[in-house]
Amino acid sequence: MVFDGAIVWALLGFFPSRSIAKIRASDATLLQVVNLMQVPESIAFDGTHVWVGQGDGTAIKLRISDVATVATYGSSRDIFLYFLYELQSDQLGV
Repeated sequence: MVFDGAIVWALLGFFPSRSIAKIRASDATLLQVVNLMQVPESIAFDGTHVWVGQGDGTAIKLRISDVATVATYGSSRDIFLYFLYELQSDQLGV
């Protein structure tokens, strides 16, 4: 689970399968269930985007305003290197 300042993003790996939930923190209202191509296994927030690591080793970068996919990374190595860079520059809030 991650918090972006207004929204809680939660993994829903089993029901409904392959999805994440967008929940308004102020009143716990479920705003949206976002369907993914794979089962989500990890989630992070970088101040602008939500990142979801998926069960097949890929990672997706989602824009928080409309939950559109901004990028898909083909291996967990790519996303791991990005996270290391962001952590080093003190920009990633996990």
